[in-house]
Amino acid sequence: MKALVLAGGLGIRLRPLTRNLPKPMVPIVNRPLLEHTILLLKKHNITEIVFLLYYLPDLIKDHFKDGSQFGAKISYITADVDYATAGAVKLASELVDGTFLVVSGDVITDLNISDFVQFHREKKALASVGLTSVDNPSPFGIAVADEQDKITQFSEKPAADQIFSHQVNMGIYLLEPEIFGWIPEKREYFFAKDVFPELVKKQERIYGFNDNCYWLDVGNFAAYQQVHWDFFENRINLSIKEELQDGILQGENCEIGRAVSIEGNVVLGNNCKIDDHVILNNSVIGDNCRVGQSCSLRNSVVWNDVEIDENCTFDYNVVERGIKIASKTHAKENNFILD
Repeated sequence: MKALVLAGGLGIRLRPLTRNLPKPMVPIVNRPLLEHTILLLKKHNITEIVFLLYYLPDLIKDHFKDGSQFGAKISYITADVDYATAGAVKLASELVDGTFLVVSGDVITDLNISDFVQFHREKKALASVGLTSVDNPSPFGIAVADEQDKITQFSEKPAADQIFSHQVNMGIYLLEPEIFGWIPEKREYFFAKDVFPELVKKQERIYGFNDNCYWLDVGNFAAYQQVHWDFFENRINLSIKEELQDGILQGENCEIGRAVSIEGNVVLGNNCKIDDHVILNNSVIGDNCRVGQSCSLRNSVVWNDVEIDENCTFDYNVVERGIKIASKTHAKENNFILD
């Protein structure tokens, strides 16, 4: 089975973090979001992957190349304009000859894809939609399914007075090649706004699969922080968790000074220098970073190439790449420190 990964979004809600970076390449626990997607696909024996690109495509191509270093076979389709979700998938129609998986490059999840595939086949579905429950469904597509899991209502981003369900579209679909007949050529066209409501209207074979898994659309600053807090608190089953030893994952060529306190889950990138008397609690430090003497970082995310001088305190903060922090800086909670 092939997976088509929608990786062309502009990441407007995450700017300025995405001003020079495609949203699917934003680091989650020191790895691009797309790497976590690949690891999940491989876990369920899906290694043929097509990335559907639009915004800053070369940054993704240069990182993943042919996929061999990630144990996958990766190919690319780059759109000349933004055709939206269904329109982008239509561009890959000649590469698909059977049931295929579509995954949004904006989401992080531990969905049991194997169970999803079994569900799709048992239902003999044309389209199966991954569903999950959220408190506020307004930013997403919502669905209602009957007792046989067939979707009977579907609406994209409803207003508060139009919410009829808290079951939302995860942006993960299993589809049959027949679906291409429902998508026009080279036109902006959406699954949630166009294709799925039409399938429901025509009473076609569209089903909803609810896995009770972890799922988060990493679409804004709050969600970017939340996925890290969830990692620290063991609420998401990322493959990187298996690499932690006694709560720490340490990259190559790291230097850790005297009397450094490591608490909770801590991830260090390559070439990190942690000076004496530093406290690291539930934090991620990127490559080529220095944390000065007597600093305290709690529940914080530091991107690559950051230098933090001595006696700084960070709680629930995100520090963008390449920034130098002066000594005795004390940041308030929930700040994004940007260049």
